[in-house]
Amino acid sequence: MSYSISREDVAKMAKLAELRLDDQELESFTAQLVQTLEFAEDLDQAIVDPLPITILPLEGVNVMRPDVVVQPLPREALMAAAANVEENQFRVPPALGES
Repeated sequence: MSYSISREDVAKMAKLAELRLDDQELESFTAQLVQTLEFAEDLDQAIVDPLPITILPLEGVNVMRPDVVVQPLPREALMAAAANVEENQFRVPPALGES
């Protein structure tokens, strides 16, 4: 099937999308839209019925560990192991430059 899409159709779609297109862009988008619709039609006609539907190629296995309640490390031990501490907080380099 050959699609017949006019420049006016593309201009109307551009207006609905609040796009401003010049004459050259309208010509280009009209040709691209026709090509896209023809490609979509080719994909629609692809034969995929004999293929089994698969979601995952491998059997799923639950890899989550059970929740275990543990006591947290003491704050003093964590602060002692930190490279740089300031006012009882971790001091790290700025992510976006000096602040």
